[in-house]
Order: sequence, then C-alpha cells, then structure tokens
Amino acid sequence: MHFNKKPGKIFNPAALILILFAVLMLGFSAAPTQAKGSKGRQEINLNKEQRDRLQRHIEQNKGEVADVRRQIQAARSDLSQQLRQYDVDERKVQQTIRRINDLQTRLQLIHLENQVKLRDILTKEQFADLREAVGSRGMDGDEVHAWPERDGPHARNVQNLDLSEQQQDRINKLFQRSTESMNVLIRKAKGDAGSLRELYLSYSLDTKRAKEIINRLSNTRLEILKTMVDRQVELRNILTKKQFEALAKSMPGHGGGSGKGRGRR
Repeated sequence: MHFNKKPGKIFNPAALILILFAVLMLGFSAAPTQAKGSKGRQEINLNKEQRDRLQRHIEQNKGEVADVRRQIQAARSDLSQQLRQYDVDERKVQQTIRRINDLQTRLQLIHLENQVKLRDILTKEQFADLREAVGSRGMDGDEVHAWPERDGPHARNVQNLDLSEQQQDRINKLFQRSTESMNVLIRKAKGDAGSLRELYLSYSLDTKRAKEIINRLSNTRLEILKTMVDRQVELRNILTKKQFEALAKSMPGHGGGSGKGRGRR
C-alpha cells in the first residue's frame, strides 16, 4: 500500500498515535503519513482524551494481535511439514487446517472490534479524513485478504518425475478438478471480502452484517483448505512412495523426516 509523502513533514503526537493504531490494530501493511481531506483540512486533530483512549487500546490489544499472527505462521509451517510426508496423518492435517482457519477468523474479528473502537473514538469528520488518507482498500486491513496458501506439491513440480502415461493423466485431471473448485471458492470469498470492505468504509458500521460476512468467509476459507488437502491426499494415491519422496525433495525448504499415519502404497 502506498501513500503520498511530503519530505520533512513533522508529525504531531496525535498523528503518530493514529498511525500506530492503523498499523497495529487495523492490520494495515502501511500507514498514512498524513491525513488530509478533500477540502484541504489539516492533519486529523485528536484531543487529549482521544489520544489517551487510542494509546490504551493499543497497549491492551497489540499483544493479542501479534500472538495470533505468530500462531498462524506456526500452524502454516506445521501444515507444510505434514504435507511433505508420504504417510500423511489425515486426522492431524484436518486439525491443523481448522486451527489455521479459526485463528484467521479470530484475527478478522479482532479487526472488526478495532473498527468499532475507532468509530467510538473518532468523530465522523475525523473518520472521513482517515478513510481518505488510507483509501478504500486500506480500511479493510490485510486480514480480509488472507487467502489460504496452496501448500504441498503442485502440478509444476511433477513434470520431472518418471510418470507413466496413466499417472500423468490422473494427475492432470486431479489438478484441473481441484483448481476449478478452488477458483470458484476464492471468487466467492473475494466477493464477501468486497462486501466487508464496503461496510468498513461507512462510519455507521453494521456490525451484525459484518459478523455474518466474516462467518461466511471463514466457512469458505475452510472449504478452500479442505480442497487443497484432498488434492494432496489423492496425489499420494497416484504416486509411488519413491516418486513422492523425489517430488518432496525437489521442493524449496525440504526438511526430510518421516510422517506417521496411513501409507498410500
């Protein structure tokens, strides 16, 4: 996200606090360097009470936000390692993807709570200035667009394997089928994300509707993760163990090791 900058601009304490709130509490990848409205208003002027309330909220919540993000990264790393094993433990994988989804949903709910808090602290005019400074995509935060990563081997990784004609045909059909399913789900999720973005642009935020959309996003994201896992499981029904291990070693970040669970061949 990019914002206009003016060289030599000195921030007042209120502006710095608002920037800190934007980065830590609203999930922005970057913060506005200044907040000017279309009518050329000066930087958002927060009174002492507003500054104090923002600071207290930041102190009370930044630890939770950071902790949830760390947990998401750890769970994603676990999933990546689990999907590198030929003898994959499907029950454990399902538990991991549910954990990832639950954590990402929690992050979106924290973001919603912070949006509500922001409106409780800022006036309608101050909110309008902030909205103009960060732009339409900035108001929804990074968490809205946190689509699941497509972990595990991909179609492009199997090209150098010694596959039979039948294996190649089955893999092509598998990846075509799963990609089509995932694209439908991602389009659905992006539509809901757009609706959520529109809600966050309004000062009179409809929190009930926002929670309904977040819940739909959570369900869709879980379906995307399940589709990705189903593809990885089916891949093991096509490849021999030797082929799969060669595939896993060809992927970046290969850590080796052996998994526990059901064998495929």
